Amino acid sequence: MSNSKQNDYCIGFYQPLLNCFITTTKNILTANKIPFLFSSRMTIVCCDILSAKNIDIIGSSTDWSGWTFNAAEQFQFADPLYEKKLQLSQIFNTDELIKANLNDKSMTLLQETRKLLDCIIKWTDFFNLLETNQGALFIKDHFEIVSIYDDELQKCVKECEKILYLENEITKIHNKIFKLLKDNKKILRIYEEYRNSL
Repeated sequence: MSNSKQNDYCIGFYQPLLNCFITTTKNILTANKIPFLFSSRMTIVCCDILSAKNIDIIGSSTDWSGWTFNAAEQFQFADPLYEKKLQLSQIFNTDELIKANLNDKSMTLLQETRKLLDCIIKWTDFFNLLETNQGALFIKDHFEIVSIYDDELQKCVKECEKILYLENEITKIHNKIFKLLKDNKKILRIYEEYRNSL
């Protein structure tokens, strides 16, 4: 990973078969989890977009969906065991960004995959908040008594992450997670405060 400033991240989620980035995140904790959470569907590789020498190629835009990079061929693997060898939490440098050449079929798959991935990213951002010091500070500011290490809370988070791993329909993801949150009023209150703070 490049020597970009700490907390100044732009991690691209690269999909080898499409040979392009699906979407990005600035949350390094989310970036570490997404390849595993999405692995039941397809391979996702995390790449440090800010490490590219031509990072200014599309000006101030932060939408790198449909772009690829010059070293991407290293992930065009023919060996099915390569996926198992790949460290899912590893973040690779990009060197030089290139506009991907996508046909209509690939573009449709990209758009559909991005919708699902964006949904999983948003929920993962929230669950990471519950598990970090930042989350503890957020909760402390909004609630009088909430333990971030509460066993019930942690159990609910793990159940929600299981849904993110297994479910392929966005509506079902939302419905199943909200059902779990409604059964845990503490987390539901935190989520409502979190959503209102965005």
